[in-house]
Amino acid sequence: MILLLLGTITVISDTPDSLILLYNAEYTIDTTSGIPHIKLTDGECDLPPGYPEIPYAVYFVRLPEKGGNVEYKVLEKTEENITPPVVKDIFGESEYRTVDYKPSPVKMEVYGKRAKKGRLIINPFIKSGNNVEVRKKILIKIKMKGKWFRERYRTP
Repeated sequence: MILLLLGTITVISDTPDSLILLYNAEYTIDTTSGIPHIKLTDGECDLPPGYPEIPYAVYFVRLPEKGGNVEYKVLEKTEENITPPVVKDIFGESEYRTVDYKPSPVKMEVYGKRAKKGRLIINPFIKSGNNVEVRKKILIKIKMKGKWFRERYRTP
């Protein structure tokens, strides 16, 4: 399988049947303007208006014909006593109330016909009240389903 990597993820094991990764959340909290903004080294923030500005990471994985399943285990977490700002509606002047945001630590969207791709979404942050929980280390296992479309899609 082919995996595009940045420095925050480590390949633990890569076989034709599974891929095991260790994700380390590398982040900073910028309070220059008096409002805490979380910056994730490999992250982006594209949540709808009304949600907290909390970044997440996206990676892409090549998968066999029948795709794959993802499992995860949070190995280490910590708390930050901050309230991130809320995503505003750029087209209106509406006021938004902050909401708690508790996404699954890892989610994989599978797409493609014969040669499949997986969009691996890693959410290292949860907002609950005035706290942000940081899932600092997440162990991720992707179980492959089916046969590889062509040999060239497998790693040596």
